[in-house]
Amino acid sequence: MSHKRDIWVNHVQLRNIIIEKPNVKIFEVGFNTYHEFVESHIPGAMFLDTCYFEQPPLWKIVGLPEIYQTFKKFRITPSSTVILYGRQVAAAARVAHIMLYAGLSDIRLLDGDYAGYKQSNLPTESGGHNLKDVAMEGVVAFIANRSLVCDKSIAKSLLEERNASLVSVRSPKEVNGRCSGYSYIKQKGDIIGAKWGHAGTSAYLMEDYFGPDNYILPLEHIERLWESEGILKHHKVAFYCGTAWRASVAFLCAYSLGWKDICVYDGGWLDWIQEECSK
Repeated sequence: MSHKRDIWVNHVQLRNIIIEKPNVKIFEVGFNTYHEFVESHIPGAMFLDTCYFEQPPLWKIVGLPEIYQTFKKFRITPSSTVILYGRQVAAAARVAHIMLYAGLSDIRLLDGDYAGYKQSNLPTESGGHNLKDVAMEGVVAFIANRSLVCDKSIAKSLLEERNASLVSVRSPKEVNGRCSGYSYIKQKGDIIGAKWGHAGTSAYLMEDYFGPDNYILPLEHIERLWESEGILKHHKVAFYCGTAWRASVAFLCAYSLGWKDICVYDGGWLDWIQEECSK
């Protein structure tokens, strides 16, 4: 029996969590968008750049010691409740998945993202933060959930298993080889044998998961889309995309639905094509 998890929270729930939880951290997540954060953000939030957690050229997850150093900088402990939002929901989802992988258990995503927050006429503030004023002393022990991430060898093995699904969370144009989806990925196409997990019209849009207002569609609707492609909750499932942002959105939807044996194939299509590139 699956048990649903509360990941997506609305603006009212956000306020209640801040009041009720003793160790709440709010972060805006983005890639090289600190200047936007400084101009305007949710009161009390701090900024996390995705580069704290993934690095080029393959944009794979950094080592756990580096992740824990970032946790230390921002006083994140195993008992912290972490609320994430961004200007791109996939950026926040990427970091949310990595935090779960690193051992945090109470992770929330703000439904509607920052755009929805502002449209609700809720208060904002401006200004940056000084990490020297934030960092804590000492190292706090975390227990990593390593099964939430898989590599190419495991991704390949899922293609051969009967009750398993390697799931492509990419646009039809990417899946059909009409484009790679990214300026830094030349090779077009997709993994032969992978199942399509739906996504959107480009590498930066996910209309199959979110409405035009940036709010997540009913999770049961998304689950039915997967079922129509043969992706089932009793399967061992690995989600991937061009690298991992959209795959993290899909992972969090499955996680919220209570799916058990799920992970993200870190590096995705960009990682998969490296063997071909080296020939």
